[in-house]
Amino acid sequence: MAHDANDPALASPEVIADMFPVYETDLSASDREHEVRSNRVCPPVTAQCGYHEPPRWAILAIPLFALMLCLALPRLSWAAMPIDDSPVGSLNSPRALQEVTWSNFTPGDWVTSLPVACSVTAVSLSGLVEIGDGYSVSTDGGASWSGWLTDGLSTTVLDANTRRITASVRAFGDSATQNLIRFRTYETGNIEAISSGFVVQVDATAPGAPQGLAATPSGWTGTANFSVQWTNPPDLTPVTAAWYKLNSAPISPQDGISVTTTTGISGIAPATDGAIPVYVWLEDAHGLIGHGNAVSTTLHLDTTSPVSSATPAPALPATRWYTTSVDIQFAATDLPEDPLYPALVYTSLNGGVWTPLTQMNVTAEGSHSLRYQGRDKVNNIEATKTITFSIDMTPPTFSLAAGRPPNASGWYTASVPYTIAVSDSLSGRPQGYYRLNEGVWQTGTGFTLVTDGVYRIEAYGKDYAGNRSATVTEEVRLDAAAPVTGWAKDGTLGDNEWYVSDVTVRLLPTDNVSGIASTRYRINETEWKTGLQFLMADDGIYNLSFASVDNAGNEEAPVARSLKIDTVAPAAPTAIQVVPSAWTNVNAFDVTWTAPGDLSGVAGAYYKLDEAPTGPRDGILVTGTNRIDDLAAPADGSHRLYLWLRDGAGNADHTTAPAQGPLLRYDGAAPVTTINLDGNLGSNGWYRSPVNATLATADGLSGVSALRYREDGGEWKLTPTGSASFLYDEAGVHTLEYYAEDVAGNEEAVKTRVVKVDYTAPVPSQVSVLPEKGSATNSFRLEWPPIEDLSGVTGAYVKFGSPPSGPTDGTFYAGATAVDGVAVMPEEEGRHTAYVWLADAAGNVDHATAVILPDAVCYDVTPPTTVVTPDVPSGLDGWYVEPVRFAMSAVDAGCGVREIRYKVDGGPWASAEPLVFGEDGRHTILISAVDYAGNAEPEDAHVYNVAIDRTPPRAAFTTAGNIETDPGFEVSWSGWDSGNGSGLASYDVEVRDGYDAPWKPWLQETSLTTAHFDGERGHTHFFRIFARDRAGNRQGEGGITRVLVQPVLNGGFDNGILEPWTKSGWLFWAVGSVPGPAGGLTQAVNLGSEDYGPCFFEYSARIPQ
Repeated sequence: MAHDANDPALASPEVIADMFPVYETDLSASDREHEVRSNRVCPPVTAQCGYHEPPRWAILAIPLFALMLCLALPRLSWAAMPIDDSPVGSLNSPRALQEVTWSNFTPGDWVTSLPVACSVTAVSLSGLVEIGDGYSVSTDGGASWSGWLTDGLSTTVLDANTRRITASVRAFGDSATQNLIRFRTYETGNIEAISSGFVVQVDATAPGAPQGLAATPSGWTGTANFSVQWTNPPDLTPVTAAWYKLNSAPISPQDGISVTTTTGISGIAPATDGAIPVYVWLEDAHGLIGHGNAVSTTLHLDTTSPVSSATPAPALPATRWYTTSVDIQFAATDLPEDPLYPALVYTSLNGGVWTPLTQMNVTAEGSHSLRYQGRDKVNNIEATKTITFSIDMTPPTFSLAAGRPPNASGWYTASVPYTIAVSDSLSGRPQGYYRLNEGVWQTGTGFTLVTDGVYRIEAYGKDYAGNRSATVTEEVRLDAAAPVTGWAKDGTLGDNEWYVSDVTVRLLPTDNVSGIASTRYRINETEWKTGLQFLMADDGIYNLSFASVDNAGNEEAPVARSLKIDTVAPAAPTAIQVVPSAWTNVNAFDVTWTAPGDLSGVAGAYYKLDEAPTGPRDGILVTGTNRIDDLAAPADGSHRLYLWLRDGAGNADHTTAPAQGPLLRYDGAAPVTTINLDGNLGSNGWYRSPVNATLATADGLSGVSALRYREDGGEWKLTPTGSASFLYDEAGVHTLEYYAEDVAGNEEAVKTRVVKVDYTAPVPSQVSVLPEKGSATNSFRLEWPPIEDLSGVTGAYVKFGSPPSGPTDGTFYAGATAVDGVAVMPEEEGRHTAYVWLADAAGNVDHATAVILPDAVCYDVTPPTTVVTPDVPSGLDGWYVEPVRFAMSAVDAGCGVREIRYKVDGGPWASAEPLVFGEDGRHTILISAVDYAGNAEPEDAHVYNVAIDRTPPRAAFTTAGNIETDPGFEVSWSGWDSGNGSGLASYDVEVRDGYDAPWKPWLQETSLTTAHFDGERGHTHFFRIFARDRAGNRQGEGGITRVLVQPVLNGGFDNGILEPWTKSGWLFWAVGSVPGPAGGLTQAVNLGSEDYGPCFFEYSARIPQ
């Protein structure tokens, strides 16, 4: 280290004495001691030095850094004397008679895993040094040893005399006696100490596989209680326990059940049946478990009874009765299954001896009980199962009998009962079956034939077992119903079952079973006649009777029917009247008449209006005898009524209708009044002159009876003439209401006519233009205050450039107090004078009232033009080192410039005139002008890319220290510039020699960051650095450092070679020969400084013999 040679505080003797207290040491007789004492010029110091060949200097009492500090301090010098010969206790000296006590060795017991941590405590009263702890191992009982090892070695120093040495050893094998370890350390004086060998007992291997593993019992058993036996393999320590696991091999040492044993395990109880593998592995006295050496054998357990089955063929019927012999197959399943020991089925029929069978055939009739059970390989016996069944192969006895015989014709004419008898002596419960005409079979003990017909009866008997008797068949004929005779009438059927022509009557007898034998009839209680057809030719009402007999002898009861014949239409009606007979506005007329006599009676009447009928039914039928209510006329007007009658049989004659029937007079339409207005009609129904109004009423049927009217909500007035006239000459809105009545009483709905009169055009007082200062769109808004006008303002006419020559000499825009979309015509940019006048809803418009708006409308689509003059860059390479000023001016030929704006780096627009910008960094500045019409220059019209760096860079020295032993040394520095700056360009480095010397340039505008400087010994050199960036900014206050060059070239304290020391100048006296050990000469150095000169020593040397 170097210190400032000009700092007197550090160089004072008192400071040095405090920093390095002087002491004197007495050594043993075997050592040599050199005592060096200083005179008054330097503080007294005693240095003890050990000297070795080749000669070298060793200063033991003072640390090296203190010695180097002294080398740099003024007014202080050191002299040291060499000591020859090797001191006792060095590595190449004879071993001293010193002892190390070794104790507390661990492990003291067996070790079961590797590596082994072996530790020992070493104690020496003379002290221990840290220069070579180690260990050596033997695996053959000490016959051979490894070299000294340090792998896995750690030392814990407890104090200067005691340490704990630990070695992690992996080289040991399993042994109780062969593994040894010894340790080495060094005592003070570098004396090697080696321990005796310590025995390390290692058992790291688990027991091997059990040998000859066998299970008891070895075969199948029904009891879950097994044992296994084996022979133990050789092992360093005895087996003390065993582990076992069922079904799968172990995956970890304790993946099973532990049993304290040596050669066997009993009481193993599997939870499930089957061939179950059992895995066994061993554990020794040290707790090592050899699951990787597990072996297995198999336990055979069957605690489950077999399951047997009995399958009869045919399948057991629901009745459990067979009608054939029965074959039964037996089978058994047994789990766990072993093909060598199949399960058997034992059987007992009807209490007989138990016998193992696989098949049985039963043929004897009667009831049977079959018991069976399965038995397996370990004599597990299934619970007994039972099947009961019976055999009946004999059919039952059967008979079918009718309740009575048929009549002589072979027909039954009433229902017939039948009886079924069935008997069976074995399975019993016999059942009779029958069916009719191949229909569905039915069961029962009898049945009755009720419905007429010819029957084929089939019947048989069946017992409970299903045996069936032979089928009995009979044919039976039954007709218990008399025939039925209908009739048919051939003629023209009128209304109400009256015939209006001759009638032929046909009799239609039917009998669907035995058939018709004969048919008879009679008319109005006359004699019976036989036949099927007769003619009725005269008008009248007749009573007929008829009946038939069938082939089975059944007689039909006589059937009574009536027949009505009327072939003549009724005569004409008389005394026909219509009410009302005069004009009416209600379309409902009542008609009455007197009807003549008729056989079937008058049932209604036909009527027709306006035209005579052309046929009997050419009219509208109305039921009743002598009146029509609420008859409606088909339309307004007078209508002729034609009327004729119809009787109950439907006969009618249209020729009987009177040709001059009464009239129906109907007027359902009200009169119609029209109005006519005469005047100068303007717009929207407004008149711009006096108006003459005329009313006229018309009615085409019953005629007008009155015209009513009123004006402006006044009193109603009446005129019988049906017409009236009115004059409206006062400006305003007038209301005329009116309606008329006719003779039939129809009243016209009230009508209203509004007459609007407005003579005067609206006059504007003032007009405003929006946007006021101009627009880039040829669309403007004109506004004016609300104006009172009778019909209301509807819009404005606008003309540009010259006054209007007529009311419509302009463009019309709709609006009451404002108009939008006003366009300059012709479409030219610039300021324009507008003429504006208004129109109302009546169409009144007066161009003489136009308001003049001089140059009030500005239409401008051309953006302004801007001239921008930025400052010239004030720095280097286009950089600004101060704020940039942009001088700006803009012109606009249209509506004028509103603002000049700018945008920085894509930010928002802002106004500024002029613009001064000074933020460090590279920036893009856009400048654009906007006029009052909203036209803006393109954003890229004025684009300026500016680079601003107003912040100087910084630099500082990075040299590690400020003391150099060689006059030539390296000086290093570094610099930096802000992130937005222009970047470092160069450095200016200045130097001065000493505290008071002026600064001088050393390196100018250099890009280096390290340079070599040649200084002078004993001089303090100061360096100052300034950084400069690319913009030209130079650091204001430079970074400063200083370097002291040691006054002398460092000598050979470490190697004893002093030739490199400078011996000229003041130091000429600093190096010289002095008496050395054994009467010889050696070199000594007096150290000093240029300022204070050398420090002279007086010394005395005492060399112990």
